[in-house]
Amino acid sequence: MLKSWGEGSERSLPGQPGKGSPATTNEATWNDRFALAAQPWTVPGAAMTNDFSALSSAEQFVVHAGQSPYVFSSDQLTADVQLWADHPAANFGWLLMTRDETVISTARRFASREDSNNGPQLDIVFLPAAHVDSPQIVSNRFTFSFFVFAGQSYVVQSIRGLELTNDWMTLTNIGPELIDTTAVIVDTLSTNRQFYRVLSR
Repeated sequence: MLKSWGEGSERSLPGQPGKGSPATTNEATWNDRFALAAQPWTVPGAAMTNDFSALSSAEQFVVHAGQSPYVFSSDQLTADVQLWADHPAANFGWLLMTRDETVISTARRFASREDSNNGPQLDIVFLPAAHVDSPQIVSNRFTFSFFVFAGQSYVVQSIRGLELTNDWMTLTNIGPELIDTTAVIVDTLSTNRQFYRVLSR
């Protein structure tokens, strides 16, 4: 989403899911980002590029509740969350919509976060950055180690000076390994000044 929208107050009609109820103040509706507050969408239902991004973050074919839970996962979803972490003011969430709203019988109901049993969940899986351990120079050789997570690949690089940003040279590639392990790197020093980095891939 590219614009803010509201939730209003929680309302429910027991035994009548999907039948709806009158919107409360500041609730997002088909016409308004904030109901009863004179803040409409660009067009009813929201407009691409104005109210929501034209770039799809993820897709999933949803049939019925019997096949749930449905998982939405993609590199773009990860990029979205990173953007929100870097720029919290830009976090308006995702819009969940059918690919073609003109096709009949494509309506689906999704539980909100107030539903403690069926509400959506955001799972974030990440690996900590590689941490260089035990650096030492012995007999003109620089040695260090770092922890390697199973299934993760790494590239070890060196450079003579940090001002030479395009001169990083690859020393070795590590992984992916079947189990967690520790990589030990040994490099013969050729200059008085040398920098190293470990990148995960």
